[in-house]
Amino acid sequence: MMTRVKIKSRINTSNLSLHLMIWPALLIVIIFAYGPMFGLVMAFQEFSPIQGWFRSEWVGLANFKEMFILPNFFQVIKNTFFISLMEILLGQMMAIVVTLMLDQARNKSIRRTIQTIIYLPHFLSWVILGGILIEILSLDGAFNQMLTSIGMEPVSFLGNPKIFPWTLIVSHVWKEFGFATIVYFAALTNIDPTLYEAAEM
Repeated sequence: MMTRVKIKSRINTSNLSLHLMIWPALLIVIIFAYGPMFGLVMAFQEFSPIQGWFRSEWVGLANFKEMFILPNFFQVIKNTFFISLMEILLGQMMAIVVTLMLDQARNKSIRRTIQTIIYLPHFLSWVILGGILIEILSLDGAFNQMLTSIGMEPVSFLGNPKIFPWTLIVSHVWKEFGFATIVYFAALTNIDPTLYEAAEM
């Protein structure tokens, strides 16, 4: 009987230590992921930064009604879905293709160098990336200066409504596909090499 009690106490102690280990991560999620969700109350208020959340006038669904009657509301929704869908499709396709190419590279140093180069944009914030894109793609930016130097007309990458969505899509894919390649490459390394030999036969 004493042995069972000792075993139970050990189990409870080990579980307690595991629970204590997960609490810091849970606190971070609660503070930084769920805490800011309280700010959603601003959507139902005539929000004033001076009055704050608790003293701003409550207007219910008035802000949503005003949004729905905007003349370009459906165009905004359409653009959002189109850009999001293309970012997902092109991002995953690019990641898979680059992963398969890296998997076939025999030189490990070259493979690691390429992985590092394509992974670096992931660490750039969108504020920094936006500044870089403006310097490169604006009408007087580096890319258009190169076009005019060879006799071509400058292209409005940031002002043309037909070109800008693709500018946004390509820049997002360039920034994020490197992270996806690491995930796919990790999955490929777990595949048994004998399966490749069986497929060739």
